[in-house]
Amino acid sequence: MAGSALNRYSDQLRILSNIKANEVLLAALKLANPSGDNRRSIAHLEAENRELKSWSTLYEPFQLWFALKYRPEIRNNERITREAEYRMMELGRGAQPVYEWTPYGFRTAQNYTGFRQSIRDGLRDAGYKDVHVFIRRSAVTGRTFKQNSPFDGAKPSDYDLALVSPSMWRRLNDLATPMRNNRTRTGELEDDLVKALGIDSLQRSLGAQTGRKVTFMIYRSEQDIANRPGEYVRIELRIK
Repeated sequence: MAGSALNRYSDQLRILSNIKANEVLLAALKLANPSGDNRRSIAHLEAENRELKSWSTLYEPFQLWFALKYRPEIRNNERITREAEYRMMELGRGAQPVYEWTPYGFRTAQNYTGFRQSIRDGLRDAGYKDVHVFIRRSAVTGRTFKQNSPFDGAKPSDYDLALVSPSMWRRLNDLATPMRNNRTRTGELEDDLVKALGIDSLQRSLGAQTGRKVTFMIYRSEQDIANRPGEYVRIELRIK
């Protein structure tokens, strides 16, 4: 019995090691030139890590332990530290680990799933079927881009959503919307453009759901998001 348990633990350590090794490779690839080969490698490694995390019972406890021990922005934030320590206690009592990555600001994977469902349903209700949604900056890294201060440090942080949608892009061109960065993106959408695109109710509902300001920026392509400074993550809208 003890040998079997030890083997299972060894398997879990190997899974965790593979996940962390993949994360190092992903970070390096995302800093490299965005070639076609790199994009394919990134997609492959991200898919592999999603599968590995679904098998791992150690990933979430390790991430919490590492953050509390080595991330000063976590250690110095009393609220986040308290929540992390409480979650560690829950896991110690046998709570089911969370396998899915969640942006900063969501205490549970269930909260994040609800957020994704709201985006999916809101875009569908607005008549869009071609939208890819990405979350950027501090919700991904835990640090604000300009001041490098902690997420939710001096004030509640925003959620910056980047949308890639041919139909939205055409609509904005029809409206003669000013574009930035060689016509690769909009600025943060003002209320009139959000309303013109029919996603004003979605923006309001996401703000009410999260208690945060939620902003939209429309990009010509995902590559144009990748070309900008700052980390981003795709929000998967195909929810099981």
